[in-house]
Amino acid sequence: MRDYVCFYLNGKRQIVRGENCFLTLADYLRNHLNLTGTKVVCSEGDCGACTVLRYTYAPEMQNEESIRPLQFVTINSCIVPLFLLDCSVLVTVEGLTLLTKTAELHPIQQAMIDCHGSQCGFCTPGIVMSLCALNEYKKNIKAKNIQNALTGNLCRCTGYLPIIESALKAQEKLNPKFNLKKKFLTKAVLQDLANIWDQEIFLHSQDKKFWAPKSLSESIKIKSKNPHIRLFSSATDLGVLHNKRKIESQHFLSLHLVKELYELKIQENVLHIGARITLTQLQDFIKEIVPEFYEFLHLFASPQIKNVATLVGNLANASPIADTVPFLMVMKASNVIVSPFGSRQVSLDDFYLGYKKINLEQNEIIQKVLIPMPTKKNQFKLYKVSNRKDLDISTVNGAFYIEKEAETVRNLRFALGGVAATVIRLKKTEAFLEGKLWNQKNISLAKKHLLNEISPLTDLRGSDLFRKKIAQNLLQKFFLETSLETSLETSLETSLETFIKTNEKYEEL
Repeated sequence: MRDYVCFYLNGKRQIVRGENCFLTLADYLRNHLNLTGTKVVCSEGDCGACTVLRYTYAPEMQNEESIRPLQFVTINSCIVPLFLLDCSVLVTVEGLTLLTKTAELHPIQQAMIDCHGSQCGFCTPGIVMSLCALNEYKKNIKAKNIQNALTGNLCRCTGYLPIIESALKAQEKLNPKFNLKKKFLTKAVLQDLANIWDQEIFLHSQDKKFWAPKSLSESIKIKSKNPHIRLFSSATDLGVLHNKRKIESQHFLSLHLVKELYELKIQENVLHIGARITLTQLQDFIKEIVPEFYEFLHLFASPQIKNVATLVGNLANASPIADTVPFLMVMKASNVIVSPFGSRQVSLDDFYLGYKKINLEQNEIIQKVLIPMPTKKNQFKLYKVSNRKDLDISTVNGAFYIEKEAETVRNLRFALGGVAATVIRLKKTEAFLEGKLWNQKNISLAKKHLLNEISPLTDLRGSDLFRKKIAQNLLQKFFLETSLETSLETSLETSLETFIKTNEKYEEL
């Protein structure tokens, strides 16, 4: 057992003990190592100014079939504590000068100068790091690739056109000498990480404790004996709460050394997703298998968030607007939950008991998620309505699933987020439509039933009336996209008629 966290930073081995293990990476870089190229602006993982690159060692990710093996990805350093960076290789903007013997600027840095891609400069280091990560795994980069890579990087003064021009121009001068993997992921480094990964961790500093056990059974014992312990996966939410609301946890548990939690496979037409699988890894894996969910995950969050956030973390956080939960509900997904007494399987329909309350005991841990794969007999659609397209919290999100027989409904499942204390299934509306014709008349009636099943609140993202209307409109949209009855012409006609009637009602009021 070790009493330290170990990682590599810009090629140098770092051993961190005691109180420093509980610092955020950004604070450690700026205040302890004087690496001030990494900026801190929002402290909540939204603006990307603090972006650094990270490679995470895990044995299950080292084989030829793994998702993005030996891959550097972007992370937000402002919200991640050092204890979650154990067995990582990190590169900051200062590390880019180490790629060549003459310490020349990286082509992306030089292009940012040549194309005037920076004004105040606060966002620039994070943008450079995001573009470096993009160039590490993708060739022949287009403007769309750049825009996607920068969804987690905000620039308020330069404008994105010069930045995109910089990224495109840099392609001309990129060559193998600027390869990050060749420089920082050497055999010696990987072997050292392998040796360290085999040792569990226990840290104790003043009133704070941190555990990183090697087995799932030991993890359960630790969690059972410490009722106030917080299980950290990536800190994309808890890190924000710590920074903004000054919520101080004292006991921490990480499962990053537990090998069996890195499972990602399809077995007997069921997708198995271990608790340590990130959303980026999941997204890459399902690209050809479930393209609808793959595309939806583009809207989930920034690359910096998805590169560390896990599907299990999103479920266990129990947000009423969690973006992955509606999809999992309509697909009849379930959690495999383990305890000292064995394991049990809990459907997502039965997992949420109330606002931020889940069907999980103190002595239990979610091992993985099981998702039955869609078949050719069904159609499903996923929707997210938010104030902006990228990197935003949903106002309402939803998933709709249908199986039909000659336009008669045989199996129907709807789930909505943002309309109640938890994500919910609209079971009464489903029951109303079951066995009926999939037509506009029945959909109009179903939209009235839907209002009786939801109870949205009013907040900064929208009023309760607005959310109710969105919920009805999503059902209408799903119908228009899946009905044989509705050609483009009739769809537009129906939509126009609905719009006119709605306006007439508002005028009467």
